[in-house]
Amino acid sequence: MVIPQKRWSSEWRALDHNPIALTNARMRRDWSQRRLAAEVGISRSYVSELEAGHRNANPALLLRLAAALRCSVGSLERRQAGAAAA
Repeated sequence: MVIPQKRWSSEWRALDHNPIALTNARMRRDWSQRRLAAEVGISRSYVSELEAGHRNANPALLLRLAAALRCSVGSLERRQAGAAAA
């Protein structure tokens, strides 16, 4: 049985967060994925999927992640292509 591969579609939504920035912020706190999950109120597997870029962090979750990690929401957000540098 052949399972068709998903292709990129304009219907797919780009990630609101930067998975690498999320991982780096967690590691700066010296926290495990399990600890971050407990602090934010989500499952460890959800944290793993966020860090891998397989799930999207909505704005409310980004706020909770930033508060737990003691960083700005902006540091976790994905930079938009073509956005002016500050």
